[in-house]
Amino acid sequence: MSPDTPVHAAPSAGDGSAAEGRWSSGRWSLEVRGDELADVRCDGRLVLRAIRAVARDEDWATAWPRRTVVETGDGALTLRLRIDGLGLDLAGAVHATADGDRLVVDLDLEALTDSPTNRIGLVALHPPQLAGTTLQVTHSEGAVEELSFPEQVSPHQPAKDIASLAWETDGVPLRLDLAGEVFEMEDQRNWTDASYKTYSRPLDLPFPYTVAAGEHVRQSLVLTADAAMPTGATVEAEARTDPEAEELTWRRGGAMPAIGTGHLDLELADPDWPQRLDAALTARDELALWVVSPSPADPAVLAQLRRRLAAAVRDGTSIRFLGIADAARHVTTPELAAALREIAPEEIPVVAGARSHFTELNREWETVLAAEPEALAFATTPLFHTLETEQLIEAVAMQRLLAEQLTARVPGLPVHVGPITLRPRFANVATRPQPVPAPAPPADPRAGTALHEAWTVASAAALAVPGIASLTYEQAPEPLAGLGGAASGTPTREHEDALVTGCSEDGLLWAIGDGDAVLLANLSARPRRVQLPGRSTPLDLEPVSWSAVPVP
Repeated sequence: MSPDTPVHAAPSAGDGSAAEGRWSSGRWSLEVRGDELADVRCDGRLVLRAIRAVARDEDWATAWPRRTVVETGDGALTLRLRIDGLGLDLAGAVHATADGDRLVVDLDLEALTDSPTNRIGLVALHPPQLAGTTLQVTHSEGAVEELSFPEQVSPHQPAKDIASLAWETDGVPLRLDLAGEVFEMEDQRNWTDASYKTYSRPLDLPFPYTVAAGEHVRQSLVLTADAAMPTGATVEAEARTDPEAEELTWRRGGAMPAIGTGHLDLELADPDWPQRLDAALTARDELALWVVSPSPADPAVLAQLRRRLAAAVRDGTSIRFLGIADAARHVTTPELAAALREIAPEEIPVVAGARSHFTELNREWETVLAAEPEALAFATTPLFHTLETEQLIEAVAMQRLLAEQLTARVPGLPVHVGPITLRPRFANVATRPQPVPAPAPPADPRAGTALHEAWTVASAAALAVPGIASLTYEQAPEPLAGLGGAASGTPTREHEDALVTGCSEDGLLWAIGDGDAVLLANLSARPRRVQLPGRSTPLDLEPVSWSAVPVP
């Protein structure tokens, strides 16, 4: 939800309780975060990452509630929602009750005026730790299918036509029954969300569609735990004030990727593209450049691009990588790749991949490989689906997962990641024509803050696995960009195999180093104490901070 959406909590009563955003009743507990029921637990064990009501407009943009009121009492929790924006006009509530082994969540939203949409309804987010776990799917007509939560990030829906799901957590059977619509599942790790998402309405049905004035959207989820779970760790651990020294899990070896800033989406359909390119080349010593072209590309426009790139190289401008993507599909096609190779100066690394997200690279894998790439690239943003800081932080571990899976998939092929931006740079899933060039995204209120800096260090540590050639950010602390011996990203010989990264068990402490220095980031809300190899005393990190220390 929007960071400034107000949340009002009513006093609790009866056997339900809510305090500081937490609600519990019997075996069940959860965190109330704006319009989200987050970290749903049974007997202290995490069973769902979140439940929430979503409303998407005709271009899949999210209409956030402009008001959320929380009421609790008698073992029940109600979130009253008012959604008024992006052409949607809705009012209603999400109502949760706990009854022994069952947690029931009901949604009732009324359209106050005709509301064109691509999706309105409940979603349930399953934690990524379920990867590889057996999943039983009951379909709408009663057939049962045995699947599993995917381990490799799935390009397409792992499960469709869902009436209920069954799986186990810590050996305890769980069942999620769904009503009011046919549901399906997607692997949100494609967008670095830490979840598998069960949602409605099925994408095979036409969209956009209109919810008429006076019409109600009514859906329900019933989550059942069959037996008591072993008592799990709770969020209380975050409240510790005297941290003990922690050991990170370290990985050593591989070359330090080039880390820097500066990127441009050069849309050749924009008549002012030459001026935009010249301005970007003038402003940056190094640039990650995605060329966005209609298919087929205009030979005259490409010839002009060749002249400008050649002049930039002669002037000493360094381009981190050069890629080309189809304006509609957002990935490199074989035809566009061949056209780019014809005009690219030899000094510039040429890549193929996706200028949007890992999602499109994953879904169009065969198309991109048919371009016979010498290097791959994809862009990413942690805030594609939602804007919460929790989502921003959880994305870091998913970035490590994508980097590991992609480099293992193409051993020996360099992979460039970038641009890596807080917000999406353009609406790649819009169903209506979009402005050219794409307008700049809204400024994120966290941009340039200590959180943004710490997140960038953590993100670089997560993505820096052997095979990753470069990382391009909106901003990067100077010590981070200087790792590897040169801010330009050309590693000196002594740093060619000196990459070191580390991570804590909870994924909130990250480290990256080059043999001379180590940068550590603490993304948690409490102080952390880290024991570094070769140092006699631990290093103290303030909440949401980063630090650079020399290697002894």
